[in-house]
Amino acid sequence: MNKRTLSPLFLLLIVALMAALISCEELPDDYYDDDDYELDEPLAEKDGFVEEGAGETAVPIPATSGSTVPGTFENNPCPFNVGSSANIECGTLTVPEDRSRADSPTIQLAVAIVRAAGGSRAAPVIYLAGGPGGSAIDDYAADPSSWNYSFLQNRDFILLDQRGTGYSQPSLDCPEFAEAGERDNPDALCYDRLSADGINLDAYNTRENAADVAALRDALGIAEWDLLGISYGTRLALAVMRYHPEGVRAVILDSPFPPNADTPLDEIYSLTDALTE
Repeated sequence: MNKRTLSPLFLLLIVALMAALISCEELPDDYYDDDDYELDEPLAEKDGFVEEGAGETAVPIPATSGSTVPGTFENNPCPFNVGSSANIECGTLTVPEDRSRADSPTIQLAVAIVRAAGGSRAAPVIYLAGGPGGSAIDDYAADPSSWNYSFLQNRDFILLDQRGTGYSQPSLDCPEFAEAGERDNPDALCYDRLSADGINLDAYNTRENAADVAALRDALGIAEWDLLGISYGTRLALAVMRYHPEGVRAVILDSPFPPNADTPLDEIYSLTDALTE
């Protein structure tokens, strides 16, 4: 196709695409959690909080390197089975659902710790899964042998199912997408059900995820560790580095998903670019 001449068919397709986008149900302003990552947002801290824009929720962050983020860890049986070849300990991290509320209910995050085969002699590594929505524990349990990296031989490997995912409770899994009929809106059905269950969906965001990571390090009594983030996990790792840098020794960003990425817009450009090639 001549890139300088748009065919009527292509113009019709673009018009249809724009009409579909306009007709879509409007999502909450913070649906993609991008407002937390304005590049020109001031980094100054004020009374233990990062200043937010109007109408946004402020989440407490450590005011000094000696501060801690509330969270308690309790050992319990692993919710999965990977055989006897690995030395794995499991537990749950209990944290506030919404750290901006003093009366917030708590939630439980699933944690698995794969002990180093050669004994832990170096800083542990925490794995931050992608998605968002992926389960770090399931990623590992699906094929433990594929995680036999040399740098894990003398480092404990910590798996955290981020809030709302995997074995963590409450779960934000949406079976409505598999069960919905042609006339149903699975997004709305899932949203309404979770809201009716009393889940504060506004609290399930990258900023709170980052605070959960910091809370886990404090609860486990780890002085320093390394972050291994994949895809969305890289965005989470960057948020940990920004808001909770204490104890972060090194970071691995695999397939980075930077804070300034605009996924909905990029997907539209990907379609139009493919059609014009």
